[in-house]
Amino acid sequence: MITILGITVTFGIVVLFHELGHFMAAKGMGVRVEKFSMGFGPEWFGFTKGKTRYKVCLFPLGGYVKMYGEDPGEGTKGEPDEYLSQKWWKKMIIVCSGSLMNFVLAVLIFTFLMSVVGVSVPDVRPVVGSVAPSSPADTGGIKEGDVILSVGGEDISTWNQMADIIHANPGKKLKIVILRGTERLKKEIVPAYDKNGKIGLIGIVTRMERKRYGIFYSLVESVKSVTALCYLILHSLWLMITGKLPPDIAGPVGIAQIIGKVTKTGWLELANFIGVISVNLGLFNLFPIPLVDGGHILTIGIEAIRGKSLPPEKIKIIQNIGILIILAIFIFATYQDMIRLFVKK
Repeated sequence: MITILGITVTFGIVVLFHELGHFMAAKGMGVRVEKFSMGFGPEWFGFTKGKTRYKVCLFPLGGYVKMYGEDPGEGTKGEPDEYLSQKWWKKMIIVCSGSLMNFVLAVLIFTFLMSVVGVSVPDVRPVVGSVAPSSPADTGGIKEGDVILSVGGEDISTWNQMADIIHANPGKKLKIVILRGTERLKKEIVPAYDKNGKIGLIGIVTRMERKRYGIFYSLVESVKSVTALCYLILHSLWLMITGKLPPDIAGPVGIAQIIGKVTKTGWLELANFIGVISVNLGLFNLFPIPLVDGGHILTIGIEAIRGKSLPPEKIKIIQNIGILIILAIFIFATYQDMIRLFVKK
């Protein structure tokens, strides 16, 4: 039940913001919006205000904005509130606004988490956050909450200072002085050699603390995070295309699994994941694939260069190609989901 609720909330919020972007831009450009729908299929409930029908449909995973005169097959009349009657730059704004709102949603979520809730950051002080079972620290008597005062005879004031000494002395016995409550204790621990990092480790990690930042700093950092996430997605996609990374994308089943796991960890983690999903959706919709926003952007760009709209029959051909591409992506992503679900590695 929690998983279903998490999936519904995640897709509901992300899709709502995306469609709100199209809706507000269309209204701002003077285009009549006939339907604003959350979900697909039969209408569950709704109401009509002005010339727009607002509704929630039976299948909530998706949504759409139906604008007056947007389908070339309907036969446009050239009225000023028709979508296809608008200048190319107005149509471009309407189409791009969906993805823009997804990026705005992500920035708002990340900003809220940083400024109001706070984010977990490593404590710079040498305070033990946790101890790995059977590690040198565990067998040597180090416990969670201990404060490291000195290592190898050298006084310690920061976690990094302590870590540098331990890393540099694998296999060597180190005298460590700790503070546990009000009691000072002396321990002798031999750091284990880590073959991967080629350093000494004793099996402790720093304590995490929740830190809040100012609203302006949080906003700037959130914009940076969204930008970095877009780069990471595009870079990973390029590596997959060039064969440097194996193809690995999540479809509906995979995303649902991830949301289910994240939902069980808490609403803060779910909120952060909604921001990540929103960036992914916004970016995917900008790809030049017919039938999604990026395909419309490409068509509008061609229209701007030609100085006139493409013939309806050509638009239909492009849309059919888009259906095939999206179907192929859906099948491949679902296949990847099934592999992850049923094949044990």
